[in-house]
Amino acid sequence: MTHIRRSRGSLFVNRFGRAEGRDFWQSPLILPILLVQAVMAGAAGFGLLGWALNAGASLSNHFTLVLLSAIVLHVLLILIEVFGSIAIAMLQRWRVI
Repeated sequence: MTHIRRSRGSLFVNRFGRAEGRDFWQSPLILPILLVQAVMAGAAGFGLLGWALNAGASLSNHFTLVLLSAIVLHVLLILIEVFGSIAIAMLQRWRVI
């Protein structure tokens, strides 16, 4: 299932015919996913900063709890994205299933 084509003197190998990254950006879940990723990055950054400055155990525990909660929420959102009705509709549109 590998398609090889030559364009402008270079060789392109595309395994899926038309792999389109824009489908992810057109998803209705993109905003919640990006917000959860921002929370994860903030909690990790502030947690490391608190550890480096020896800010205390309560602050470190707070950032750890926020980070772990955001990771769980992120995994759930990604599972909904991959296995939800949106993904099924896309696969039906592409005539895969």
